[in-house]
Amino acid sequence: MCLVPDDIDFCIAQDMVAVRANEKEVDSKFLFAYMRSKKFKNQVDGLNVGTTIPHLKKTLFSKLMIPLPTKQEQKIIGCCYYYLSKKIELLQKQNETLEKIGLSLFEKYVSKNIEAYGDWEGKSLDEIAKYLNGLALQKYPPKGVNDLPVIKIRELKQGITDNTDLANSKIPPEYVVTDGDILFSWSGSLEVVIWCGGEGALNQHLFKVTSDEYPKWFYYYWTLHHLIRFKGIAADKATTMGHIKRKHLTEAKVLIPPKKEIERLNNIFEPIINRIVNINLKKRTLTQTRDLLLPKLMSGKIRVGVR
Repeated sequence: MCLVPDDIDFCIAQDMVAVRANEKEVDSKFLFAYMRSKKFKNQVDGLNVGTTIPHLKKTLFSKLMIPLPTKQEQKIIGCCYYYLSKKIELLQKQNETLEKIGLSLFEKYVSKNIEAYGDWEGKSLDEIAKYLNGLALQKYPPKGVNDLPVIKIRELKQGITDNTDLANSKIPPEYVVTDGDILFSWSGSLEVVIWCGGEGALNQHLFKVTSDEYPKWFYYYWTLHHLIRFKGIAADKATTMGHIKRKHLTEAKVLIPPKKEIERLNNIFEPIINRIVNINLKKRTLTQTRDLLLPKLMSGKIRVGVR
């Protein structure tokens, strides 16, 4: 769901609807905020039909109820939510730019022009880093105290949500994921991410990638470099869920610069990785603030005045 500015023309695809606010009754930003709230989602879930693909019939739209505080309160709530959402969107765009810059510089300085690097050493991907596969965490059921969110492929895309499973914290420490860890989903939807969703437990079908010898940026970008080929391998497995095997990590070749060159490149890439982590942590904090603030504003538990 997104809020489209008034000065932009657009068309909508099948299975989508455009909602236009009656400005005499409701502020458009307030409507946008409420329609992204858990309360509204619960209403929609209660009206969904269909067993394979849940969907909402247009004839049921009239059953969706929206509370209407005063117009001034609507504007304040809508502007608060919209402002925080735009800040989060801006941070996301900054990170996407940093990701592109980092990978582009890596391809330029490290992975291209192999013939020019005669004194560089060749190794395989699993020689420069450890790819630790996650646990079958159903064997570690939650105990209700100090439980850890289970990080699956879904969490790589959505972060920790109310639907995230839990596991007890008595898992081996190497399977605990913390902010800044590199995670690689090797089955289903293949992705490589810098995790910034808080402490969690590493589920099977995910690698936690670490190295005692090489810096984080080095094995992160090399894994990203081979991701397109890995996705191609996974796509060829038509009869099973697409995945790669450990032999594919061994077959993936990398170039190792001399120590002095790694130290020089470290000055380029380490700040980029640190900046990505810091922006993601700020984005997470703003998202949590927005999502905690919205229901309190909607219920009137918190009131924001204007001077």
